[in-house]
Amino acid sequence: MKTTFLRLPFYGLLGAGKYGLNTYPLNICYLSSSLKRFGYKTELVDGETMDFDLPRGIENLPLVNKMIYYFAPELIMNLNHKRLKPIMNNPDHHVWEKIMQEIKKTGADAVAITCYTSSMNGVKTIARHIKEELDVPVILGGIHPTSFPYQTIKYVPDADYIVMGEGENTVVDLARHIERDRGSPNSIKGVGYKKGNEIKINSARKLITNLDEIPFPDREFIKKEEYRGDVMITSRGCPYSCIFCASRVLWGCGARFRSVDNVIKELVLLKERYKSSFVRFVDDTFTLNKKRVMEMCSKMKKEGLDEIDYSVGSRVDTMDEEMAKNLKEAGVKYMTFGVESGSQRILDLLKKNFKVHDVPKAIGLTNKYGIHSHMFIMIGNPTETKKDIALSREIVKKSNPTSVEANIVSPYPKTEMWDMMIDKKPEDVDDWFEWFHQGMSKSGTGNLSKSEVNREYRKFIWFAKYHQLKRKLLSLGGGL
Repeated sequence: MKTTFLRLPFYGLLGAGKYGLNTYPLNICYLSSSLKRFGYKTELVDGETMDFDLPRGIENLPLVNKMIYYFAPELIMNLNHKRLKPIMNNPDHHVWEKIMQEIKKTGADAVAITCYTSSMNGVKTIARHIKEELDVPVILGGIHPTSFPYQTIKYVPDADYIVMGEGENTVVDLARHIERDRGSPNSIKGVGYKKGNEIKINSARKLITNLDEIPFPDREFIKKEEYRGDVMITSRGCPYSCIFCASRVLWGCGARFRSVDNVIKELVLLKERYKSSFVRFVDDTFTLNKKRVMEMCSKMKKEGLDEIDYSVGSRVDTMDEEMAKNLKEAGVKYMTFGVESGSQRILDLLKKNFKVHDVPKAIGLTNKYGIHSHMFIMIGNPTETKKDIALSREIVKKSNPTSVEANIVSPYPKTEMWDMMIDKKPEDVDDWFEWFHQGMSKSGTGNLSKSEVNREYRKFIWFAKYHQLKRKLLSLGGGL
């Protein structure tokens, strides 16, 4: 049996997919290795790497074409968001036709689609095409089916199954069920399905306790030249309770860690077999456990893995000088911080659980050790005012990060943010493609209207990029 995994295009449709911004879908790579472990075949169709010959957008302007990666990918996506509506509202658009051509080439016995909330309109359309043109089982997995299992099956009537939560073990059980073509999947934990006109949601599958037992992600069925570097994850989950984050919907409360030796073994594989020069760690917070980070840094240096450039995600309140120094020596060149706001009132509302004064301290350490610091700021938080947004500008100026990325608030399903901002039932929503970080605000803040939020967002982007460009010019002139 062969399962074809599909990642639908989204950011690529917005003009950000062909400038070295793409990373390969690590979640799918894990599912593929789990299936191959038991003798099943897999293929990948990645819509994010495909060229759909869309109308020229702002990213095609000569100056932007040269500077998009460094300068303002989120601005490009924001200005190009109008591209999505004619694609998502037209089930016969050539985008879907081209994706189907690629799926057909794989000889799929089943098609498994990874589902982000913003991709659900496309999922509904492509599932219909798969059923009409191939008539093979359609499996949906990922964060949206995990968050809204009943709504997902109802919204995508051509889906046969959904996989909820961690999928490595569930997809193997489901493949066996499909291959044998007998009985009901009612005993497979972590699965939802239709039985006649009824929607059945099975009980949840327990989280994997020992992450070292999971085989390394399958990087053989991807075309690595189409992506920027490599992607790894060394832990799953996060102990914090930020109201906008869907991590605990998928991973549960708390964090589970791979052993340091297991992580080092995979890094050695990346270096020796794949000749990796850049690795992005996508843990929710790489720096959660200082002792573990220090041990990992030590072993990375010992194994010569410090020759690779790394990017890690951190929290400002987990950084200290010893950690910054060791991360730099281990090869860390980039560090991202989810700051979200310069207003302590907003930080408290978001349950970030750190103080504004932690921000310049942490970014000051990355600046000291020559680590590129990337700050995330959200615009359009509940109750946010222009004064709060002004405080976010101030924290950028005070902290002086290398780069700043502004995102518009996107309320994820099953989060507190969703409950605060969305007054619809999930079953009543049909514009999922409008819900993404560089789109347009779906609601006001209570103090600002939707149009005001969108205006403030674009103003902040321009401020952030001016800061970034000014900092770059100063560094070139020796002024930093």
